[in-house]
Amino acid sequence: FKEYPEEWGCFVSRIYIAKIYELLGEYENGAEALRDLLTEIKDKSLDDVEAEAYIASGNLFYRKKDYKNALTKYGYALKLKEKSGEYYGYSTLLDLSGRASIALKEYDQAFEYYQNALKLKEALQYQTIVNTYIGLAAYYKRKGDLQGVRESYGKAFETVKKRDKYSQMLCFYGRGHFHLEQKEYQEAISDFEEALKIAKTSNIRNKISDIFCALSSCYEKTGKTDKALSTYKEFHKYKTDNDREIFSFRANYDELFNKNKELVDSINYASRIQAALLPSDKYIQSLLADHMLYFKPQNIVSGDFVWLGEKNGKIIIILADCTGHGIPGSFLSMLGIAYLGEIISKMKEIKASAILDQLRQ
Repeated sequence: FKEYPEEWGCFVSRIYIAKIYELLGEYENGAEALRDLLTEIKDKSLDDVEAEAYIASGNLFYRKKDYKNALTKYGYALKLKEKSGEYYGYSTLLDLSGRASIALKEYDQAFEYYQNALKLKEALQYQTIVNTYIGLAAYYKRKGDLQGVRESYGKAFETVKKRDKYSQMLCFYGRGHFHLEQKEYQEAISDFEEALKIAKTSNIRNKISDIFCALSSCYEKTGKTDKALSTYKEFHKYKTDNDREIFSFRANYDELFNKNKELVDSINYASRIQAALLPSDKYIQSLLADHMLYFKPQNIVSGDFVWLGEKNGKIIIILADCTGHGIPGSFLSMLGIAYLGEIISKMKEIKASAILDQLRQ
């Protein structure tokens, strides 16, 4: 999309680049990419892109444990989602805001976010209601309301769809940690083992290592040292594999980045060639004392061009818009400039219709 920097897809791809930085742990690079993007689209009426950029920015701040700024970014996104009537994303943002509020120990605000999400998801029958119940369980745990935790996980298991393996896994994993904290070790082991089955079946590798770590802790607490050691080894194995994948991903990203840079450098060089074919300011001034020329390509190189000349006492001005834009349009524009010079030099009588007819041929 570098060829078409004003395209909607280009802005979206830049959000995904920021998400890649998040996965790589390069939070500052991700935050900088999103700041630049938000500055560029400020007055472009791209509310959907702006909202997603704020969500990604909020997630980066949350990862950095800057929960206050995370909540602020989620708040901006909430307003944009509400304005556009995109209630699915709005309800998800309520969950994210609740999570950030819990981290800030603003429990009343967190509860309000989750209750609003619950009402909206119940009314619109969103399957993501399971995430709201998991969030409420975290709220009740922080408040010390054990019954509230059990009821929330119970409702989460009631609402989660069988095909939604990831949410099922999160339910077992979250409840397992609750049992672990309550020293209900057998229940915790049972939940973690169920979570592990789903994670392995669905190849949710980043969670497999976390589950093995939790299981190791459970076995250690119950005196099962052999199992504690074996599960810890599995935890270390999967964590190492995940780290390798991240390094491999980084290498691929760097390769793509370098190739993209080479391509952009080539396009920038092509833009200088194109600019050199346009009439110079000095030449325009010699023919038109009072003039203004505004030429700003949308995508580095342009499918538009201006041609200026003089023949038989007539000043010829041609403002052309070629089919296509970016690289394809720029090729046509350069052909057009070359052909026009040849056509007009051979014409005895200058007529606009005759010029267009010959150019079309």
